[in-house]
Amino acid sequence: RENYLKRENPDWLLKSWWNQGLWNLANPKLRQHKVKILREIISNYNLSGIQLDFARHTPCLPPGAEWENREHATCFVQMIREMLAEMEQLKKRPLLLLARVAENPEGNHFDGLEVERWLAEGLIDILVPGGRAASVDIAGYRRLRGGDKVKISPCMDAVHTPEGYHRAPEEYLRGIFSNWILQGADSITCFNW
Repeated sequence: RENYLKRENPDWLLKSWWNQGLWNLANPKLRQHKVKILREIISNYNLSGIQLDFARHTPCLPPGAEWENREHATCFVQMIREMLAEMEQLKKRPLLLLARVAENPEGNHFDGLEVERWLAEGLIDILVPGGRAASVDIAGYRRLRGGDKVKISPCMDAVHTPEGYHRAPEEYLRGIFSNWILQGADSITCFNW
C-alpha cells in the first residue's frame, strides 16, 4: 500500500531499493514530524521508552554521503532525547532511549551514525548492536567514551539473516547468546521472533 505521507512529502525521501523510498533524516521537517508522532505515542501509551532502529532499513541519509551528513542523524537522536526528557517531567518517571545500530562501532560510519558521540553525550540508555550477524563487538562499544554507562543488548534478527543462519537450531542460538553474555552483554534482544 502506498504511504500517503511519502506521496505528499517527496522531499522527505531518499530514492532507494524500497520502491516507496526511505525516510531522509537530513530533512528537518521530517525530523520534526517524527518527533511529533513519537511524542504523541509516549503521551498516549504507558511505554518505558523508544527504540530507534537504525539497523533494519538503510540508508537514512543521502547515499554516498552518509558520513558527511551525520549531524542530521545526531540531531534527530538529540531531539528524541530532549522530547523524552520533557515527557519524563510530565509522567514523573524515566523514559529510556534505545538505538539499534551496526554490529561494531566502525560499521555505523557507513550509515552516517555517530554512535561514539551519542554515547559520549549520554543520549542513549541502551545500545542494541547487530541484527544480522552472530559476531557483535561488545568490547569495542564498551571502550568508547560513555560506553561503560549504557546497557548493551546485542540483537539477533530471526528473519533478516544470511541464508546460512536462517531458522538456526536452538543449540546454535544458545551458543551465540551465551557468547554475548560472557563478553559482557547486559541482555539479549530478539527481533522478528
